[in-house]
Amino acid sequence: MAAFALLGLDRHGCGLDELGRVAAALRSPAAPLVAIRAATGADEAALLSTCNRIEILLAGAALPADALLLAGARALAPAAWTVRRDQAARRHLLRVACSLESAAIGEAQIQGQVRDARNTAHALGSAGPLLLAAFDLALCVGKKVRRETDLARCGLDLPHRAVAHLRRAAPPTPARPIALLGTGALAAAVL
Repeated sequence: MAAFALLGLDRHGCGLDELGRVAAALRSPAAPLVAIRAATGADEAALLSTCNRIEILLAGAALPADALLLAGARALAPAAWTVRRDQAARRHLLRVACSLESAAIGEAQIQGQVRDARNTAHALGSAGPLLLAAFDLALCVGKKVRRETDLARCGLDLPHRAVAHLRRAAPPTPARPIALLGTGALAAAVL
């Protein structure tokens, strides 16, 4: 069986500031995907980036030891990367696509983010049959979980949760307006 690895950062392991810094460094995935494939010898690579995580997925006939995988990731962006391999990496991708690893369990946006990562890696020529199959399975399972379980009703995404909290805690009135501070995607979604 082919080797599969996932190098990850999430809000729990590195904090949102570091996650934002790494996301900015990896904003354009073309060069980082070429670099990580060269550094690790992976046949395929993809980059999944959300507001709560950054995952580099690697696949190939063989992948080097964890230390070399981590060195390749740290060359892209110095950070506290973690490594998952083979079944653990595949399982994690399924959990991400099902929104079980999201800050708002059950949120729907993750499906689009996983699909975008798949399509971007495919368009760049860095994802081949191994990663495309893993992404396609994750998307299929994520869709099935949303359709056939109550998980989708567990929670809204973070912007909807923020607005619902504000409406309960401090309903805006003409005499008491609410100001929104922020410039990122989350602030735009709340607005």
